[in-house]
Formats: sequence, C-alpha cells, structure tokens
Amino acid sequence: MNRFIRHIAAALAIPIALSWSIAGPAHADSALEYRVKAAFLYNFAKFVGWPDSAFSTEIAPVIFCVVGPDPFGDSLSGTVEGRKAGGRDIVILRDVRLDEMAQCHLVFAPNAQANAVARILQHEARSGILTVGEGPEFLESGGIISLVVDDGKVRFDVSTEAAEAADLKVSSQLLKLARHVKR
Repeated sequence: MNRFIRHIAAALAIPIALSWSIAGPAHADSALEYRVKAAFLYNFAKFVGWPDSAFSTEIAPVIFCVVGPDPFGDSLSGTVEGRKAGGRDIVILRDVRLDEMAQCHLVFAPNAQANAVARILQHEARSGILTVGEGPEFLESGGIISLVVDDGKVRFDVSTEAAEAADLKVSSQLLKLARHVKR
C-alpha cells in the first residue's frame, strides 16, 4: 500500500507543478521558473523509460546534462538530490559541451542552445537520450520535450515521433499532461 501511495504522490507532482504560476518581479520569475523546470525534469525522468542498452550496468545512474551555462542555480540539485529515477541514482553534469552529450540520458538545452542540440542529436545515433529544451521551436528541430511558458505557467509539449526515434518510452500519464503532443 505504501508503494501505491508513493506512486500516486509522484504522479500528482507534475499537475501540481503545472499549476505554479511564475508571475511576479522579473528576477523572481526566472528563479521560480527554473525551480519549476527542475521539478519537470525530475518527473520526466520518472515517466520516461530508457532501453537497457542506455546504461552500462544495472546500477548505473541516470545522467542529467545541462548544455552550456546552467540557468538552474541550485534548483536542479535541490530537486533531485537523494532521489532516484527508475530505481537509479541521478547525477547532474553542468556546462556540458555539444560533443560530450553521448554520455547523457537526459539533456537539457537552455533557449540559446536548444535548436542546435536538437539538430545535432537528430542526425546522430541518439538512442537513449531524452532531449528537453525551451521554446516552441524545439520540437520542430527534433527535440523530444519542449518546456514553454504559457499564460504565466510552465507547460510542456512532447514529440512521440522523436521519442520513438531515440528508443524511449514516454508514459501515457505524461502524455495526458502535455499541452500538445506531436505524433
């Protein structure tokens, strides 16, 4: 029963995050926006299935990579510290260069890097890499999940086509919560 309650609580974390507004002073907006986005990344990792071949061992961690300058500050570490995704520890690598992305399981590309990251990974063997970027154009560039600010709230869009190309399984629960699903 305890496991069932934890599963339900985890499933509710995404809708709760969806309801957070980021209205307020500009500097507070950015900090809150990236706290919300950090929660999204963690939940994405819990609701996406990677192929076994994406990990070197049964206990290898899920590696979150932030390409270029890290907009999260301490938010991402604070969100995932001591937590697991798919029974695996989570490790964060920051300021990852485009040529280092092959070691990553989840790649977050801030706005300035998003389209370049999506295009590079679209043209390479990218099995097992969940690409998450910012802005509505990210999916059109080949990204899997795009985080967007819509009416003062952080929302997300998903490309199931890009996820399938990366050999990733996106949970139907996650797809139900997406603003748009590109098939």
